[in-house]
Amino acid sequence: YKGQSFAKRFDANTYITLTEAMDAYDADRDGGLTDRMAECKGQLLSVGYSSDWLFAPEQSLLLAAIAERAGVCSRGIVLETDDGHDAFLMPHEGLSQAVRRLLDDAECP
Repeated sequence: YKGQSFAKRFDANTYITLTEAMDAYDADRDGGLTDRMAECKGQLLSVGYSSDWLFAPEQSLLLAAIAERAGVCSRGIVLETDDGHDAFLMPHEGLSQAVRRLLDDAECP
């Protein structure tokens, strides 16, 4: 429903270039993602949305698992929603609860 507004604000060619760059990016291109995650000094909350077609929810869970193997205090969750890729723009009580749980977790530094 925001298509017309979006089309007025974004240049189509720029959007195509951006999506191609996102599709081509591979954080684990050299097999070093676990090593890079081990450098993380904070906590990680990796959130996926069940209806997201651009970033599959499984990728969020995989990122959390890789971080956990690297020694990072991390959580991976998938929130149920029908809002598609734009779900991250919408308020979701499950997200607030997950952030609270991670911040309150005494086992996470």
